[in-house]
Amino acid sequence: MSSVSRCFSTSGGPFQRSQKARESLCAPLQLAFPNCQYRPAKSTQCVVCFFVSIFIFFELGFPEIRPGLGYGGILASFMLMPKAAVDKDTYPELRQYNVGRARQLLTVEPVAITLSMEELSYQQLRPRVFSSDTGHHFRSSGGGQRYPFRYIPTQRGFMSVTHPIQIVDLFAGPGGLGEGFSAHRFTSSSFDTFEIKVSAEMEASARSTLRLRAFYRLLRRKMPERLDEYYKVCSQGGAIDSLSPSVRDLWLHAGEEALQLELGKPEDNAKLDEVLRKNLDAKRPWVLIGGPPCQAYSLVGRARNRGVAGYQAENDHRHFLYREYLRIIQQNRPAVFVMENVKGILSSEVGGEKIFPKILQDLSDPDRALAEPTSGKRYKIFSLVSDDVYESEASPNSVKPANYVIRSEEYGVPQARHRVILLGVREDFAPAAGAYKLHPVPGPGVEQIIDGLPKLRSGLTKEPDSPEAWEIAVRDNLGSLARECIQVNCDKPGRRALASKLKTDLGSFSVEGLTRGGLRVNKSRWADGRTGTHLDSWLLDDQLPLWLNHEARSHMKADLRRYAFAAAFAEVYERSPKGHQDFDLPSLEPDHKNWKSGKFSDRFRVQRRGSPSTTITSHIAKDGHYFIHYDVEQCRSLTVREAARLQTFPDNYFFLGNRTQQFHQVGNAVPPYLACQIADVVANIINKVAPVS
Repeated sequence: MSSVSRCFSTSGGPFQRSQKARESLCAPLQLAFPNCQYRPAKSTQCVVCFFVSIFIFFELGFPEIRPGLGYGGILASFMLMPKAAVDKDTYPELRQYNVGRARQLLTVEPVAITLSMEELSYQQLRPRVFSSDTGHHFRSSGGGQRYPFRYIPTQRGFMSVTHPIQIVDLFAGPGGLGEGFSAHRFTSSSFDTFEIKVSAEMEASARSTLRLRAFYRLLRRKMPERLDEYYKVCSQGGAIDSLSPSVRDLWLHAGEEALQLELGKPEDNAKLDEVLRKNLDAKRPWVLIGGPPCQAYSLVGRARNRGVAGYQAENDHRHFLYREYLRIIQQNRPAVFVMENVKGILSSEVGGEKIFPKILQDLSDPDRALAEPTSGKRYKIFSLVSDDVYESEASPNSVKPANYVIRSEEYGVPQARHRVILLGVREDFAPAAGAYKLHPVPGPGVEQIIDGLPKLRSGLTKEPDSPEAWEIAVRDNLGSLARECIQVNCDKPGRRALASKLKTDLGSFSVEGLTRGGLRVNKSRWADGRTGTHLDSWLLDDQLPLWLNHEARSHMKADLRRYAFAAAFAEVYERSPKGHQDFDLPSLEPDHKNWKSGKFSDRFRVQRRGSPSTTITSHIAKDGHYFIHYDVEQCRSLTVREAARLQTFPDNYFFLGNRTQQFHQVGNAVPPYLACQIADVVANIINKVAPVS
């Protein structure tokens, strides 16, 4: 028996133990810090080598405890990282609070125990590594209470705090997929499961948004005590130019992570290849995510292309941008890839043949698709919501394409967004993949997500705008619509109820307290943003003193009239009005030659209370007719922040560029909350086959 008294105590007490005890205690240190090059020695090097400037909390649990202390007795200490490891930049996520701050957060009383050290293994010692817990995070298996420190559980082996799974995000847009993966943590873990090494986006404003979000994540991971620098950028225009010297390196790092590249251009392809060679550790499992541009596949895009003289799909390079994604797979062999696109890809044709079966075949065998020498590394393409799996050389009829469609509203997202998402798993990882699927969770209704935001009024276009002028315009519309409902088709079912609803709205209407909003809107206790749903912990950030990107558009008086009618109609009939059959009052008919042709049946659509929203698309950047707010008194279309919330972007996600560009970014993104659930599937697949340790 060897005695260990006050080992590793927080009060800096003596370190007394035999050589055997010292080597056994050092074993988990060596396991938790595999790159520290530590080897047990006859001296106290096992303690001294960790005395540098970055602190973590380290806990050892012992299986044999002296009677009286109880099961699971603990020795605890603030351990320190080796300087060499810091220089290698292999432990950035451990850069946490200094020991003074840590002692304020957690006090551990030193204990004296007697234990047998003769046959302790690494696994018996059960090392756990702790750090501060900041930011919003998805935790598999339901999470739990929040404490200043958390430990990393694993299903097999030890989840490494030094080696998160690497992510490369192509065609990234503003970063919806990347945000979801970056936010994932295993249950009770305070360390990110994934780390974005590179994200690539061609559009300048979206890339600016990507970079700012990368800066936020770097601060959260490396310097959480300086997150105020991010909030300063959110709160003040031009704050990036006045960043503190201590965080400027992280801003530069964010610029190297988020790249503006147009894939398909030889020079940009070469730049991406060079960055991957430099930043990607090919010896470790990594994941490729992204969605090639969808305009060529979407139903709207295809309808538009048919109107272009001489258009031929086989000559449209956008149909084949997925091959840029394929090229990265073939050259770098990710363990897993996730590819997202519109549902229209299932029916899209090139040269008279559907393109989706071709995409499945190419992704399953990248070597053959690109006419490269066979490496033997192929992929199985899994559905995330069914048992369908496409394997190389199988018939496309072996799977049902519709089973690759994910309906976001069935997975906790407040939006009826239906997208094709392919989960490609390398064959050596594929045996574990079939056990993991998305778990259905009903999505909230629109009003649950946006009711808590500040109420706004729209503005007036083509004439002077003021609160008084806007109020007069809306009041006039409500009053005249109520009278017109009685005068025209008054016997139509529900018409009198609609007239009554419009009169009620007129009687309660007030512009008091309503503003147009803005890029930054101060928070108030009357609009705290809380939803009362599972998304509160995902969306809210109490450290953020304002609402971002919450500015109402201006509208013509004629459109305000249609918006007021549509919102009242939706309340009475419990559906959004459609085309000329429902917009049947003479004053509502727009100046369109084909208004009664049926082509404009969804020209004006209300996002109804009690239901998920319709799909937030990039078309929202052009006008708000398809995204009318349900509240008659606000009489407007949705703001960028409201659309972003329906897409499940956290409230501290700041979209840069002008408002049109912000709308484009939001509409083109994958909902981050859905992406985080996909990340949970991917993390479990990788950790099952090759525990990240």
